[in-house]
Amino acid sequence: MGLLTKNFRLWWQKPLSSDRMHEEREVSFLELFYDLIYVVIFMEMAHYLAHHLGWSGLGEFVFMFTFVFWAWLNGMLYHALHGTNDISMRVFTFLQMVFLGGLTIFVTDIFGSGSGVTGFAISWGLFQLLFTAMWFRTGLHDRKHRQASYQFTAVYLLSALAMFYSASLDPTTARNVWLGVISVNLLVPLYSLFTARDRKYFEETLTHSMDGIERFGLITIIALGEVIISTINGVNNLEAFTFRSGLIGTLGIGMAIGLWWLYSDLVSRRLVRHGAGKNMAFAFLHLPLTMSIVAAGGVLNEMILHSNAELGSIERWLFVGAISVSMLTIGAMVRIIKQPTAAIQKYSYKASKITMLCGLLIASIGFTNSGYVATLLATFIILLLPVLYGVRVWIKTQRRQRD
Repeated sequence: MGLLTKNFRLWWQKPLSSDRMHEEREVSFLELFYDLIYVVIFMEMAHYLAHHLGWSGLGEFVFMFTFVFWAWLNGMLYHALHGTNDISMRVFTFLQMVFLGGLTIFVTDIFGSGSGVTGFAISWGLFQLLFTAMWFRTGLHDRKHRQASYQFTAVYLLSALAMFYSASLDPTTARNVWLGVISVNLLVPLYSLFTARDRKYFEETLTHSMDGIERFGLITIIALGEVIISTINGVNNLEAFTFRSGLIGTLGIGMAIGLWWLYSDLVSRRLVRHGAGKNMAFAFLHLPLTMSIVAAGGVLNEMILHSNAELGSIERWLFVGAISVSMLTIGAMVRIIKQPTAAIQKYSYKASKITMLCGLLIASIGFTNSGYVATLLATFIILLLPVLYGVRVWIKTQRRQRD
């Protein structure tokens, strides 16, 4: 016991100070382990949408996913800004995972009238209470970050209390309280930015370092993995494997590969341009990106399972809309990230225009009466166009360098 007491600041260090937050570091195993729980949460989200295809089901999916993404963003940013390599950071991370485990159990039941409402309210309340303590602790030890930390502390504490109170309310009223809670949470960074005494310092705080950029790439890959999982599960649950089901499965995996290719070539491992607004936009653009990718996986699963029937208009719109939003979001990100050379910037900007145009073309498939195979094939072909453009530019560049 004496050993623990004497060496308290070795195993329970102060949060990383603002003067050191942008030191170069690699993504830790702890962060990778933390992100694993979102594999399960995304699977639950996709499964819910697959069984509630329709505009109301989509609205419920968006509502739930916003909470999930905000949880991930909080965990990611806090670790990137103030994370330490000690016992305290492990304890805080593991507690997050426990509360997120509860969230995973109850999140797809919050639109019922059973225990899901109470369980979700308590799980999210505990999650916010944990971050209340973490942000208060940060402000206590870092004077430069005190103003923003205490703003987050106040909002998160009130949010936690509101969530606990909502556990005693009827489901409809509770969900209205949650809508207010998540809306206020999402506005906290903007409020902190506009009220910051030292605007320059706050902008530097919000500037994503390379390890943060890698975490955004990782959560995107996890979302893409859900498309592959949904595709394989859909084909695997068919009564018989046929050429048609094999083709549909191949096209489904091809969608994930195509979106990965675009994100990898145009967005990944590039720092965001200077400015708090651009860095906040980059972070929040990953909400529609990951949400639309997971949604595409959920819809794709149902499309495969019912591929012998007629494709409904809603299913068609949900699928092409999800792929379209993914491509439009990737194209928009290109405009706010740094490009290493003028030549790469010229290529990236042109590729982003092609990607966004193809995204709109894919959305237009929703106006057609195409069936399952035709919809998937047309979507895949259009998705390939910006990929092929990138391959063409790369080959020309390599040949020029060789000559």
